[in-house]
Amino acid sequence: MATEYLAAETAMKVESEEVPVGHRGGPPLYGRMMKSIQTGHTFGNRVRMLKLPLIFLEEGLYAGAITQFYFLSVALEAQLDRHSSDPMVAKVLGLGLRVAPGYEADLRELYGEGWPG
Repeated sequence: MATEYLAAETAMKVESEEVPVGHRGGPPLYGRMMKSIQTGHTFGNRVRMLKLPLIFLEEGLYAGAITQFYFLSVALEAQLDRHSSDPMVAKVLGLGLRVAPGYEADLRELYGEGWPG
C-alpha cells in the first residue's frame, strides 16, 4: 500500500513538473513525446557513449567523423555568410570562428594531399 502511494505521489509530482504555469490541457506535446521515447533515447545515448571512444582508436573512423564535421561546418559557415546582414548572425560572425579550414588541414593529413579528390 505504501509503495502504491509513493508511486502515485511521484507520478503526480512528475506530471505537475511537466506542465508549465498557465498551460492548459495537460503536459505540452514536447514533454509527452520525450516521456514516450525516454527508454529508447536513454539506451541510444548509452550506446553512443560506448561507441564514441572507438572513433579515436581507428584512423578511418576518426577521418570519417572529421569529414562529417567538415561538411556540416562548411554548410553552416556558408549560411552564416549568406545571412550576414542579420544582426544576430553578425554577432556570431563577429566572433571570428571559422573551423572549416582547420578541418580541411586535418583531412589532408588523414587522407593525403589529394583530398578532396
